[in-house]
Amino acid sequence: DNVKFDSVWWRGRRIRKEDEVQAAQEGAYVLWRTEKTSYRSYSCSVCLADQGSVEGGEVQFFERFGDKEPIASMKCEPGSAVAFCGCPRNIHAVTGVRRGFRLVLLVWTRPPHVRVPESQQQ
Repeated sequence: DNVKFDSVWWRGRRIRKEDEVQAAQEGAYVLWRTEKTSYRSYSCSVCLADQGSVEGGEVQFFERFGDKEPIASMKCEPGSAVAFCGCPRNIHAVTGVRRGFRLVLLVWTRPPHVRVPESQQQ
């Protein structure tokens, strides 16, 4: 599994590393590792399935890192997308899916001269 969190929190308590993915899927608050995406320029999330039966899975944007309340929250219709600058100026997250499933195509870009750090290559 390539999911890497800084930390996952549920009801004010930090979740053990081995339980993070399940907790995130059940709606826990996730803090992401910022260095994992520092080389990306633009990001796009294309919705591939009907989100009407999904509880959670909203793309949220925050004014500052660490803010609890988003300044915008979006849930797409099939075939539509949310595209944004993937840089540190657009702090974003996806809420945990509590019911149903979220099926999206994620696209990231970077300028040709920007190299992916060796620690982030797969």
